[in-house]
Amino acid sequence: MGDVHSSTLIGLEIVRVLRRERLSTERAGEALDRGALVSIDDALLRAAAAIEPRVRSLDAIHLATCALSGSEAELTKPDAAMRAAASELDRRVMDPLDDRAEPRG
Repeated sequence: MGDVHSSTLIGLEIVRVLRRERLSTERAGEALDRGALVSIDDALLRAAAAIEPRVRSLDAIHLATCALSGSEAELTKPDAAMRAAASELDRRVMDPLDDRAEPRG
């Protein structure tokens, strides 16, 4: 697995999962320290708005972050809709629950 990049949105998502599972939110810092975080700015939001596949707004931010991270960037998301959208955008997808990458296209 290469470098991990995500938008700062991942911090919110990790904390929400930890709260939902009634786990300590202090664990969020451990996960966030493992990668580079990209700030959500106007350019990232414009890139997210331009994504054609039908995905939710927050998922579009993840897709845009992946796209702006470079041609070799992989999207890690266990959600079938996101895997389909990433495939339409010619993005490689890693399912963390399966631990195998799906080939592009």
